[in-house]
Amino acid sequence: MIDNTVVSLSEQVGSLDVLKLARRLSGDLRALILVYKSPEAVPPPLLKTTLKQLQTRLRAEKVKLTPKEEPAKKGNSGGTGKKESRPEDEASSSSKSDDCVNKKQDSAKSDSDSEMQTSPAKSEETKEPPSPGPLDDLELLDKTINELIEIVEKDH
Repeated sequence: MIDNTVVSLSEQVGSLDVLKLARRLSGDLRALILVYKSPEAVPPPLLKTTLKQLQTRLRAEKVKLTPKEEPAKKGNSGGTGKKESRPEDEASSSSKSDDCVNKKQDSAKSDSDSEMQTSPAKSEETKEPPSPGPLDDLELLDKTINELIEIVEKDH
């Protein structure tokens, strides 16, 4: 059954919709990780090539999704665009958003009683489950692929 999974994945790697199937692929690859972590299990050579192809496709999808967020970061930098300045820009924008959140929380505390303070927390909790988006799924898949590649490379 495991060999069939590897063969099937290798046959379909070129035609898979990585974005739509990222979570399912992560699950399948985690199953392969469990199998191939065992000292007795020897991964087929086909698996490494398949994983490399899948990783290439995955990174292409991540590039397609990532630029949508980049212009906002570049617009906020207003500077040279050097790699050294980007972490500072991200940190400052992150701290600005933290300040906004803190101000909202402070105003909620001053404007309401204890019952009102718990309701924003509940609404935030209900908003959290749908928050993992396609980029998060791709990140999970990327980590899973990397872990499996490490296991496969140790055996050779």
